[in-house]
Amino acid sequence: MNALLEVRDLRIEYPVGSRRQEGWVCAVGGVSFSVAEGDSVGLIGESGCGKTSAIRAILRLHAPATRVSGQVLFRGRDVLTLPEAELRRVRWQEIALVPQSAMNSLNPVHSVGAQIVEGLLAHQSMPWGRAWKQAGELLEMVGVPGERLRAYPHQLSGGMKQRVCLAMALSLRPSLLLADEPTTALDVILQDRILAELERLRSQFGVALVLVTHDISVVAETCRKVVVLYGGQVVEAGPVDEVFTAPAHPYTMGLLNSSITLRGARRAISIPGTVPEPGQGQQGCIFVDRCPFATDRCRSERPSLAPIDQQRRAACHYRGEAAAFRQRATHEELWQQQQQLPPGASLPAIEAADRDAETRGRGDAGTSDGVVEETGAPLVQVGAVRKWFPVYQLFPPSWLQHRPARYVKAVDGVGFSVERGEVLGLAGESGSGKSTTAELLVRLQDCTAGSITYRGTDVRGLKGVALREFRRRVQMVVQDPYQSLNPHFSVQALVEEPLAVHSLGQGRERQERVRQALHDVGLRPAERYLDRRPHELSGGERQRVSLARALVLQPEFLVLDEPTSMLDLSLRAGLLNLLQRLQEQYRLTMILISHDLAVLRYMCRRIAIMYLGQIMEIGETQVLMDNPLHPYTRSLMAAIPNPDPRQRRPRTDLPTDLDERAPRPPGCPFEPRCKLRMPACRERKPALFEHQGREVACWLYSLVLSAES
Repeated sequence: MNALLEVRDLRIEYPVGSRRQEGWVCAVGGVSFSVAEGDSVGLIGESGCGKTSAIRAILRLHAPATRVSGQVLFRGRDVLTLPEAELRRVRWQEIALVPQSAMNSLNPVHSVGAQIVEGLLAHQSMPWGRAWKQAGELLEMVGVPGERLRAYPHQLSGGMKQRVCLAMALSLRPSLLLADEPTTALDVILQDRILAELERLRSQFGVALVLVTHDISVVAETCRKVVVLYGGQVVEAGPVDEVFTAPAHPYTMGLLNSSITLRGARRAISIPGTVPEPGQGQQGCIFVDRCPFATDRCRSERPSLAPIDQQRRAACHYRGEAAAFRQRATHEELWQQQQQLPPGASLPAIEAADRDAETRGRGDAGTSDGVVEETGAPLVQVGAVRKWFPVYQLFPPSWLQHRPARYVKAVDGVGFSVERGEVLGLAGESGSGKSTTAELLVRLQDCTAGSITYRGTDVRGLKGVALREFRRRVQMVVQDPYQSLNPHFSVQALVEEPLAVHSLGQGRERQERVRQALHDVGLRPAERYLDRRPHELSGGERQRVSLARALVLQPEFLVLDEPTSMLDLSLRAGLLNLLQRLQEQYRLTMILISHDLAVLRYMCRRIAIMYLGQIMEIGETQVLMDNPLHPYTRSLMAAIPNPDPRQRRPRTDLPTDLDERAPRPPGCPFEPRCKLRMPACRERKPALFEHQGREVACWLYSLVLSAES
């Protein structure tokens, strides 16, 4: 196949800010790859490896002060040297970009239809009415109803917003589509649909695809070739099935070892250390400090990206010994010997008055300020909790009568208990009520009805000192680090703030605890990050700062809302292993919210499946994963991509998107999307009942039990 795009020796340098040493840092150092007509290429690597910088340079979207050299040949023309008029014709018409975060890419004050029309009219001469009609057809093409043209971004689900960005990118029928993390932070159902849409567009219209992601499972199912980036350089490239089944570079081996599968047969191995700082001088191999097979030659001589065969290349001096390396790389001890880490939970000494509070925070017996512990009882008990949000209409004005027109039932009768030291997982699509449940648990919101008890005390009645002590013991890591971190604070101030709020430690002691917390979450060395602001961090680094803010207080009960959704594979494995270690050492009680059932299987003793504010199925992880009963649980499991490119799975066939604002049937909330529905499903709401070692809310099994009895 002829090369549609050919990137040759691409180098990207950014100016260093005035707060650090003046100069330039090299974020991408000599990257080369090609994309054929109708081909699909995946760029993978950890955060900070230069993936996004590389594809944005293809469209010359870098800042004016950035230095870019090399060649980006699109159909023989160098995009980097095109005049602005020609570059304008290439953008969107021939090369289009699906940006990383649909939440931040759409203008909140314009309807999605107006934004699609704006792009059409900017590049083509047509009547406005025709452009509006074409915008509706584009939405229909990506699976969004055409009547949503007049909707604003906040009125669409996350999956719909992502598909609107995809429709905008495809509006001018480009030959090449650059997709930068198009499924990051989406639930598995929406991810499956986006990937299916990309696959359909490539096969139906011959659109070539460059997919940037840190998820090797997504690349395994979507792409034909893969390029592995590390430290701004290509370390391995070749066909997906060959690279993922027989990797030749130790870094690729590490990425594959850190993946977590639904089968959960092995422990994920995190790659010790972090990606080198851009511009950091390195005489030898760029991966040498983290490689368990490194030798003196690796430290003194940089390997070239040399061919293994006609299709594969790897930058390793010992690529001929890859088979032996692959066998040894499955042993976690080998990786840990490369970089021995200090105990993550050890913190500096604190004042005697604070030490007692820390001991209580780790779950030792004791009482304090109205929060009474009941030995033997569940640490957290949730009873029939509801959270209904009122919706008022303008015409006629229902707000004048102080009576809402309707309610959005975000949480509708959820009940469960969490034992001391247990890790409970909550799974479900976006809009299932998981995050709202988490906010109710930590009292960021108040319940409409029901009860939540912590250590035997109803948290709704806590005030003053008792509420302050509750907030120190119970911490939450929120879903979106972009919005949860103060952009004006340094990392030092962000992590130190909880200590100041709760009057823990003094001066130097606080600084040491901040450094240790950053080290625990993988931001090493901590001194590199202390003076940075959130905008100077990658998405994964922001997420780890959020976790450090929660862990610095050593809480007893930790609620984690999608803590790994924006992390690459190695960091995710390291974070989950860290949480496991802290949980075992201090008997931390956790609720872990995730779209990914593989993550929950890895971490949790029990899992609860939520749908539209209700629990559909809850039980022991092993029982639920090995034999899911509820049709919704089966759909979630079927949507998880497979990291083995040799095994193809059928796409999930759930009709329509989940819409928490849509009217619900009087019976089972899943009935409109369920292919096994019966008349009873629409008429009566099923309650949770015991069946085959778990609780399930489904009339299918209720009728089976009735027939058996």
